[in-house]
Amino acid sequence: MTSTHQQPNPATAYTPRVAAAGHQTQVQALARYAARATFGDLSAQSRTELPVHILDCLACSSRPSEQARSAHAATRSATSAVVTG
Repeated sequence: MTSTHQQPNPATAYTPRVAAAGHQTQVQALARYAARATFGDLSAQSRTELPVHILDCLACSSRPSEQARSAHAATRSATSAVVTG
């Protein structure tokens, strides 16, 4: 059986960033902060605005941006198999 999946271009393929010894990437720092944060860490104003921020996040995630739609269209025309979700 042959695969219809195209191999990524090495020039544009994702390469994970590795932090130097004793340092962490911004993503790692943000993940650590998010994992340790509690509701009590939020200011009163942040707690008041939290429902709006959650709704904003849900709205943004439910409708892809124009850039994401363009990338999807380009990918779809370049491959024979498409997975959407």
